[in-house]
Amino acid sequence: MQKGELEVLSNISQFKEVKIFVKILVTGVAGFIGFHLANRLLAYYKLYNIGNNQPVSLMRFIEVIEQSLGKVAKKNFLPMQQGDVPITYADVTDLIEDVGFRPDTRIEVGVVKFVQWYRKYYA
Repeated sequence: MQKGELEVLSNISQFKEVKIFVKILVTGVAGFIGFHLANRLLAYYKLYNIGNNQPVSLMRFIEVIEQSLGKVAKKNFLPMQQGDVPITYADVTDLIEDVGFRPDTRIEVGVVKFVQWYRKYYA
């Protein structure tokens, strides 16, 4: 979108997706390490979902990117594609119970910070 390419979107009105913010990952991983060390767990691993558990519509996600870039995406709306799911979100119950960490980065904050980083890194 930054270069004005065509974006192809599947059934935007129904599709929701959650994006992960890097700060959430770092904070979450630090919590995992502390939790496992403090509890001397015998398991070598446990899988946690670190995403925010509040679904955000794909259109809202695109709007925030557009605002961050100061550009409007060219959208080509297509029907749902095979394998598309209408809604997805992170179940962070184990994360909260085991580690005491609750992801809370709002999409408006995470996307803006990502776009700032992306522009600086790829400038």
